Amino acid sequence: MVANRLGVVPSTVKKLIADGKLTAFRFGFSKRSYILKADVERISTCEEESDDEIDNRQ
Repeated sequence: MVANRLGVVPSTVKKLIADGKLTAFRFGFSKRSYILKADVERISTCEEESDDEIDNRQ
């Protein structure tokens, strides 16, 4: 699950999709959304860099 991988709640993932930071796909009549692994890794890397910048300021 994407939320677990990013360490956030599912509503945060929905917000990232709504904000255009993650792209979700659906196939056929499936209710499940699919997100590319590369996008999840990109978001994860961005969050880690942001955390490092905050740590460096303190």
